[in-house]
Amino acid sequence: FFRRREKSLLYYEEVRVMEYLLAKSDRQLGICLRMLYDEGYTNLVIESVINAKNRMEFHVKVRADEDKLAKLNDRYQTLIS
Repeated sequence: FFRRREKSLLYYEEVRVMEYLLAKSDRQLGICLRMLYDEGYTNLVIESVINAKNRMEFHVKVRADEDKLAKLNDRYQTLIS
């Protein structure tokens, strides 16, 4: 039982590698996409989602490790502020 659970936890960590950047408007989405293309990321997944306040937001999913994603998110937050 424990081995199966460990294996499923490892699988969960591998799946979680793909995270997203949050764009709350069309302008933020454009800034995010330009930044990611500039960084060389061309294989992106963009999901449009209705949030709890019934507003549209975009989840831009990037395949990157945690450190690189944190750096991308910091740069993105600077660009949209």
